[in-house]
Amino acid sequence: MNYGLYLSASGILTNMHRMGVISNNLANAQTPAFKESMVAAMQRLPARLEDPSSTANPQLMLESLGGSTLADDTRLALKQGLIQESGMYTDLAIDGDGFFVVGEGPVDDPSQLQFTRDGRLTVDRHSQLVMVTTGLPILDELNQPITVGPGPFSIDNQGQVTQNGVELGKIRLASTNSPQELVPKGDSLISFASDSKAELIASDATVRQGFIESSNVDPIRSMVNLLEASRSIQASTVMMQYQDNIMGQAINTFGRVT
Repeated sequence: MNYGLYLSASGILTNMHRMGVISNNLANAQTPAFKESMVAAMQRLPARLEDPSSTANPQLMLESLGGSTLADDTRLALKQGLIQESGMYTDLAIDGDGFFVVGEGPVDDPSQLQFTRDGRLTVDRHSQLVMVTTGLPILDELNQPITVGPGPFSIDNQGQVTQNGVELGKIRLASTNSPQELVPKGDSLISFASDSKAELIASDATVRQGFIESSNVDPIRSMVNLLEASRSIQASTVMMQYQDNIMGQAINTFGRVT
């Protein structure tokens, strides 16, 4: 295979992945508490070096060009978005580092827990506090759903839910020392990767009732990154056409029977 075509095709695939991630970020620029995904690229080793068992002959001149690029793992940018007042007593925002813990309670297995910063809540038919978007119950410090009665309730800055002077439970706020192990699940939900050994720790963040957190996506910067990825694809495509023309000329010139 023509090595130039290989390098160009690799650049196209990497930037197509980059465009997909950035486009998803832009589509969720107005989604409350959405966390931006960050794309990184890594250099790929030449095939002979990547596979120690390979018996290929060294091509030192080509290998000095590298083995093209690969898309690295996508990471979440956990920077806090703007906290805006909503006036709804069922809306909550986290001020600081941490997440609400949600799941189909009671939850005994920590791997089944999911996390979110989307504090738009409602009360379901079982009188449990649940997320508006997914219907998943928000859990207390014992990983149990919180049940409320009819009418308004108050939540202090530590997450304690009180209604008619009765304490109904304390919303669990959790964090982790391994944020790189977190992966998006959709609907503003986050969980640990399936093979992760990371653990939850207590969060010292505060809860603000009547507020919601906005997305942390910067639309202008994302548009700039999207255009850069598009131009990189165009440049790699031009290089592929250039390499194809050279091969055509070589075949027509040196393959001609005289």
